[in-house]
Amino acid sequence: MSDFAVFHAQKGSGSGSGLGNHIDREKGKEHTFKNADPTRSKLNKFFNRHTNEYIDKLRQMPLEKAINQRIADGYKGKKKLRKDAVKYIANVFSGSHEKMMKIFDNEKEKNEFIRRSYEFACKTYGEKNIVRFTLHMDEKTPHIHCVAVPLTKDGRLSAKQVLGNRNNLKRLQNEYAKIMEPLGLKRGLSSEITGRKHETAQEYQKRINNEKIDDFKPVKVLGIVNPIKTYKKALNTLKDMDMNERENKSQRKYYGDTTRKTIEKYEREIQELKDKHRKEVQSVKNSNTQEIQSLQQRLQMKNFELTKTKKELNEERERAERNYKGFQQAVVSPQFREKYRERVQNELAQERDRNRGYGLSR
Repeated sequence: MSDFAVFHAQKGSGSGSGLGNHIDREKGKEHTFKNADPTRSKLNKFFNRHTNEYIDKLRQMPLEKAINQRIADGYKGKKKLRKDAVKYIANVFSGSHEKMMKIFDNEKEKNEFIRRSYEFACKTYGEKNIVRFTLHMDEKTPHIHCVAVPLTKDGRLSAKQVLGNRNNLKRLQNEYAKIMEPLGLKRGLSSEITGRKHETAQEYQKRINNEKIDDFKPVKVLGIVNPIKTYKKALNTLKDMDMNERENKSQRKYYGDTTRKTIEKYEREIQELKDKHRKEVQSVKNSNTQEIQSLQQRLQMKNFELTKTKKELNEERERAERNYKGFQQAVVSPQFREKYRERVQNELAQERDRNRGYGLSR
């Protein structure tokens, strides 16, 4: 059984009112916590009271107002804040479902989990910057929502410095898991090993509450199903289902079978695409081969015509030489001159006949 500690952190640049409605279980905003069981809502704990008057005041405010008030009080920067600036970080502290249920069945361990999570949040963000710290017991797996304003010690609003980059987030996850080891929770497998992408707090909540998944939806690009991306999505879904022990066996079997069928389907489609690509490449090769053969044949014809032309030129040269010799003799002898004239006329007649055969006669 997997006994993993869970720490999710998500940056927020909006007002935070929707998140506040969900965390505070605001009446009239039930659509923001539709997975909550109303019969168990009384078990939720809102850690809004505090001995520090300022912190107590902040946590009594609606979340949106508390975030803005903390920024107004703590921001010391000279520049005006950008509209898309990260104003808060939404955190979820939890663990594997079965293990969390065991921890919260034991009052001492439950309080220890809450205390350790709060101390970790204070160390990471600073206690004055924590504007919400709430335990939810009315959803499938017990978990804590912690909302913090990312103010630095020198009064800058910087989620980049407070939360850090991906490597620093991994460090924080390692640190949180280390803190939870006495309760039997350990660090989960890194996404580099599992291949899974980081989930936002909302995505995590959706998954742990085991919302109904209608049908596996293929990935489309420009309205066309992309089999390779769909195949990868199906593989990741299958990994999640195989590793997610929070789901019951019947659900795992149903979704596992559905996902495997999807994988098999798109494996076949990918193979068909590979075969089609191979045939197209071969077709291009064959087309190029035919074109090369055609060029070779044309070259052979040109060579043949050139050879024939050379032969005709040689014959013409020899004929000219004979005519020249005959002309020289005709100048000397009148009788030979007459014979020469007849021979030239005969050759001219033959030349005309030959040209007529080539279609060159006029």
